[in-house]
Amino acid sequence: MDKEYGIEILHFNPKEHQFLGTCNIETKTIGISKSIVDTPREMFVLGHEFGHFLLHQKVVINQNLLDSFNDSKFDFSTGKHNLENPRQWIEWQANYFSASLLLPESSLTAKLWQSMIRRGLTQGDYILNDSIDSHRKFQSIVSYLSLHFSVSKTSIIYRLKEYKLLREESRTKSIKQIIKEFNFKEFA
Repeated sequence: MDKEYGIEILHFNPKEHQFLGTCNIETKTIGISKSIVDTPREMFVLGHEFGHFLLHQKVVINQNLLDSFNDSKFDFSTGKHNLENPRQWIEWQANYFSASLLLPESSLTAKLWQSMIRRGLTQGDYILNDSIDSHRKFQSIVSYLSLHFSVSKTSIIYRLKEYKLLREESRTKSIKQIIKEFNFKEFA
């Protein structure tokens, strides 16, 4: 980013900002909180802020107005974010840019299938059902993919669902309930 776009990446004290990352298009700087350096969230946040830099250079919106809008929430039942205001659209675009950069479909699919074969599963979509074995393998696969791509487990699950590589066939639990049971540290 430094050579091609002239962007300087700075690390700031988490107490200075309520955000994990910042992007200042005018000064060509991206700030990353020191609290996430060398964690699975760092690359995603860096990609997110780079997405703002590339996608939103011509967006003009009052900062106070932007700050007054709430962030979107992911709806596990629909598999989508509820986008209701300009801030939610801008943030969704930056998130989608980062996820696309870090987790392209072909790479994620290949690693998913490789991981499934190693666990004695048939190559293809992962089917999450009510069995304890299915839940354990799901947790193991998501953890492996998260480490391999250096992103959060949340990002992996969102992309698996988006690419339709994860099918839920649970009659008793939603994916949101299963995730809470796994106690993933990166879920927020």
